[in-house]
Amino acid sequence: MIFGRFTLFRSQISYGDWLRTHWQRSLRDDIANELVALDITPTLFETELEPYAKVIVDWIQTHIPGGESYHPLSASTHLSRVHDIEETIWSPQLGMKGKIDVTMEVRILVNRLL
Repeated sequence: MIFGRFTLFRSQISYGDWLRTHWQRSLRDDIANELVALDITPTLFETELEPYAKVIVDWIQTHIPGGESYHPLSASTHLSRVHDIEETIWSPQLGMKGKIDVTMEVRILVNRLL
């Protein structure tokens, strides 16, 4: 379900109005109980979220293919696919655990996968 939401998010986020509409129609009701528990009104939450939403939309429009101001980094590098966001890793052999912000597939030079 999260992957489906991410796919929808990624395909539509380049439109800032879509983000606000989606929040007001579906996500707002989903987290209403959490907001009440934190003693935050939906209006206050929207006000606090607004600066971040603009930064996110601007970043996506600049760095994701199909965005209004997209410019590839170089001809030899291409982001093929985002596999996971906030992936949790754990290695008992190395004795460490943590989160990886993003796992993605990138094509470099002659179509080698990295």
